[in-house]
Amino acid sequence: MNYLDAVEHCKNLVRVRNTAKHEIAKISFKFCYSQHGGKQPKIRYSLPRFAKDIGICTKTLYRWRREFELVINKLKLPKGEKVANRAMEILLKETNKDTPAKEVKEIYKGIKVKTDSPDDSYLLEMCKRIGNYSFAINHRFVLKEMDRADLETMRDYGQEIADGINDFLKGKEKSSSKIRSSALSEHAKLNYL
Repeated sequence: MNYLDAVEHCKNLVRVRNTAKHEIAKISFKFCYSQHGGKQPKIRYSLPRFAKDIGICTKTLYRWRREFELVINKLKLPKGEKVANRAMEILLKETNKDTPAKEVKEIYKGIKVKTDSPDDSYLLEMCKRIGNYSFAINHRFVLKEMDRADLETMRDYGQEIADGINDFLKGKEKSSSKIRSSALSEHAKLNYL
C-alpha cells in the first residue's frame, strides 16, 4: 500500500469514523511522522497533511493516534470489541507510552464501565465542556470586564451543579424532573426578563 492508496482507504474509513478511528491511526503510523523539529525521515508525510488529505481535523487524528498507541495497541482486544469512551478516558489518564502492555491490561480489567450508554457519552462531553469553561474563567477572561449579571448566573449554575452532585454523593438523590424544571425556569428567566 502506498501513501495515495492509504489516503483513499482512510477517506472511506472516515465515513464510519467511530468504528474505524483506530485503524486510521494505525495506518497513519506507517506513513506519517509526528515529531516536531529535528531531522525528518525521508519517505514519511506530515500528520497535518495526512489529516487534511483524508478530511479530518489534525487534532482529532492526534487524539486517535494517542488512543491507539497508549491503549489499543497494548490491549490487543478481539476483533470487533471496542473500549468504552469512559474506560478510554481512564486508561489515557493512568498510562503513558512507557506503561507496559501487561499493566494497561490490568488497569482495563479493573475498570467497571465496559460499554457506553447515551448518558455516559453525554456526561463525558459535559465534563470536557465544563473543563474548558473552567480554564477560560481562570486563564482567558478578564472577569472585571465581564457583565456582573452574567457572572452571577454562571456562578449560580455552577453552584447548582455542585449541590446536585454533593447531594447525590451523600445519598440524597434529587429527581431529574425537579432538576430540569428548576434549570428550565432559570433559563426562561434569563431569556425573557
